Amino acid sequence: MVSKHLKAAFPHLRIGGFASCGVGAAFEREEWHPSARSRNQLACFHYFLRYIRAHKCPIDFFSYHSYAGVDDIMAQVRYVREQLDKAGFAGLETCLNEWLPAPSHEKLGTAQQAAEVAATLVGFQQGPLDSAAIYDARCGVGNYSPLFNPLTYGPHKAYWAFVAFNELRKLGTEVRASVAADAQDGAGGVRAIAAASGGECAAMVVNMSSEPAAFSLDAPGYAVGGCRIVDEARTWDETGLPSELPPWSILLVKLQTSP
Repeated sequence: MVSKHLKAAFPHLRIGGFASCGVGAAFEREEWHPSARSRNQLACFHYFLRYIRAHKCPIDFFSYHSYAGVDDIMAQVRYVREQLDKAGFAGLETCLNEWLPAPSHEKLGTAQQAAEVAATLVGFQQGPLDSAAIYDARCGVGNYSPLFNPLTYGPHKAYWAFVAFNELRKLGTEVRASVAADAQDGAGGVRAIAAASGGECAAMVVNMSSEPAAFSLDAPGYAVGGCRIVDEARTWDETGLPSELPPWSILLVKLQTSP
């Protein structure tokens, strides 16, 4: 078998698979009917796991794709983890090596797409996933160009979701960030994530709704050191701490220990 030969000849290689869509077909809902192709891909997923276990094929990571909506992507992330564990691959590294929430020409470059990308990043950080790669960062490929405008080569609004997330990554340690229960209701709701290091902290808050959401911040011991916002009218603009989050928006709040 190819994987065994490669691992024996080049033990430093990391070998993985199955690098396909289709696991979403596991979720039968009235509003979404999986195609025959998706059902076949789901069957392939389960066959792949049975085969590599039965034949003791080396595998260092499991990779797959998703272009579903934000909540459906996260359902698939949980499903893959559960199925891997059931199949005897507990602890196997997972990589969502292609993802973009429900792409369409209409959403390309919009605040809605930026908010959906940011909310997915929050879900990835808080879910059972080891790594992910958005599809993609090229210019000029239609629906699948969420980060850069193919005409100007400048960044789309979704690019700034990664800039905001990177501010948290640089701090290095995730800390608890909770959202009031009523803010999680409705179409999409509010998502939040935070990180801290020393006397610094930052939070990324995402409004995943077409309606504004009331906003207040409770961070005992910290003072606001600056805010940046992405919405339909603004792109990474400096702003004061708002009393509400605009529709489809990303807010980055930087905090410092109060003197």
